[in-house]
Amino acid sequence: MDRKAKVEGSGSDAVNKVAKANALAVAEQLLECSVIIRKTVQEKRTRVVPGVYDLVTGEVSWLES
Repeated sequence: MDRKAKVEGSGSDAVNKVAKANALAVAEQLLECSVIIRKTVQEKRTRVVPGVYDLVTGEVSWLES
């Protein structure tokens, strides 16, 4: 993922796009930087699933990585 990708839009739309991009980037970083996490994912013992928490509804939107 291009961490320098520009987000178009304004207000809450832009905030939501940035939050999603951040969640995907962090999931990618976990796999890149942690040998233990990467190994357990490869062995199908665990999964890294990015998500975004909605402060208003309290719901988590799970993202496809």
